[in-house]
Amino acid sequence: MLPLLLSMVWNVQPALAQLYEPDEEHPLITNVVADPSESQLTSNCTWKITDPNNDNYSFNQEYIESGNELGALIDNDETTYWHSDPKGPNLNTQDLYIQVDLKRTDIQQFYYTYNRRGDVYNGSVRRGVLWTKIEIKGTNTPEDNSSWVTVALHEGLPSETNENVTWPYTAPRVDMPQAYRYLRFYARYSDGHTYWCMSEFQMYPAVEVTDPLTKLIYLLDRTDPGAFEGGTDPGYYAEDKGLRHTTYPTTHRPPTTSSKPPRSRCARHLRK
Repeated sequence: MLPLLLSMVWNVQPALAQLYEPDEEHPLITNVVADPSESQLTSNCTWKITDPNNDNYSFNQEYIESGNELGALIDNDETTYWHSDPKGPNLNTQDLYIQVDLKRTDIQQFYYTYNRRGDVYNGSVRRGVLWTKIEIKGTNTPEDNSSWVTVALHEGLPSETNENVTWPYTAPRVDMPQAYRYLRFYARYSDGHTYWCMSEFQMYPAVEVTDPLTKLIYLLDRTDPGAFEGGTDPGYYAEDKGLRHTTYPTTHRPPTTSSKPPRSRCARHLRK
């Protein structure tokens, strides 16, 4: 049966010619330190907590004392978190962002993932407040404010209370018109709040899937009822309901609307 199914995949190769997935073995953000010239993550709106009696201090003491609170975003621990400043900056009226320095200039397509909070306070799990609309800009000359180019706009992203998506959440693939070393992730909306926070944030290169069995798994994911809400390109991650995103122009590849769906029952069976 499996050889027959694999032969079916080869017969639909054109439809699956550009199937991509995150290369999770090679995360792009690995160094977050106090020195902004060395750190891969910086921000113009980090909440600087100085009172040790503040519970947010105790949860993130290691990163506060290290000099870069953004370190909490790459420690694979949902009980630590980064928080934008809730006491002045307003993402609804200001350009508030997290900036990534990839330290390389060969990445043109990527995925990014993030996670809601999972710290426990007074017996309850706190999920915080996530961004639900993001604008992504890129440049190779960050000191020139006019050089930043919008490469994607993701709207309708899941809020922290959404239990119908897989956390950490994988956002739609970003296809840039050229490779940029520096990227800014602007929070444009967080369900009416002036701030946002999250426990994890990471980027991965987008790599093309060539293995026939993996392509078959994705094909089954797309045809298994209930495994996805939408999506227009066969073989891509299915689109979450309500998610809208814009990828700004490329000269060689059309943008796609996609995100990672739950694995179908068929897919899980084949992986065994």
